[in-house]
Amino acid sequence: LKKSMLLKLREKDISIRNKTLYVSMEKNSRINNDQFTLFSFEALLLTAKEFGIEKVVIKNPPSKQIGPFELTKENKVPIAPNLRKI
Repeated sequence: LKKSMLLKLREKDISIRNKTLYVSMEKNSRINNDQFTLFSFEALLLTAKEFGIEKVVIKNPPSKQIGPFELTKENKVPIAPNLRKI
């Protein structure tokens, strides 16, 4: 078993207001726009959903984008993992 979160977050970096999770990144932090980081961000979104959170906002994002997610904007949590329309 391996951890699904590659993002290193401390409790002081996280706050919740009005069903929105705010994650503050340090200005000198770095993240890669690769598959592992994408999996970590998706894990963050799905975990947030389990706690009733509807949106995630990254403050001071070190990168503008991870996969399809724009970190400069608020991201809605997914309805479900691997949601497919039938």
